[in-house]
Amino acid sequence: MVVASVATYLSGLISGGIVYGEREAVDAVRTFARRTGQLLQGAALAYLSPADIRLAGTRILTHVAAAAEFAAHVDRTAREVMEPDAGLLERVGLPSRLRTGNLLFLRPSDDSADCAAIVDRWVATTSQLDQPVRFQAGFGSPWTTTRSYGVDRLNQPDGPRYIRISVGAVDPTRAKQHALALSTVSSWENNRP
Repeated sequence: MVVASVATYLSGLISGGIVYGEREAVDAVRTFARRTGQLLQGAALAYLSPADIRLAGTRILTHVAAAAEFAAHVDRTAREVMEPDAGLLERVGLPSRLRTGNLLFLRPSDDSADCAAIVDRWVATTSQLDQPVRFQAGFGSPWTTTRSYGVDRLNQPDGPRYIRISVGAVDPTRAKQHALALSTVSSWENNRP
């Protein structure tokens, strides 16, 4: 059984890992993850087919294009937008238009902002779209996922508050819709009585 960085095999454009080995070993890792509360989804330890590997480059570029569109349209006046993949992607010499990566972290300027409420309202607002934002801990999915950190039972109560967004392999127009919906929800949340 080997756990390896996906970046080693799939062009360095995503951060993550894969598990490969004999079927019994992979099944044992899945069972261990579920039993120990790691809450890894089945897809996190899925088998890669030849088609998955063949289409990986296209899927990664789709993620990057959608994330770049999202980052270009998210409101930056009330929050800091952190793009953790940007520095790594710059170091490997990618053109600036491909440096967004699919993970974005938004830290509200207002320390009292309720990130969980913003995420809940954002997910609800996009629920009627054909590609809604999903509340989910995983990332790298075909759809855009989000969750809040810093204020729930999984995190320290005094930890930093932020929203994690994994922009999915969605049409860039949908990514723009998601960003604008988040800005509307955040604006409402910041101005409520």
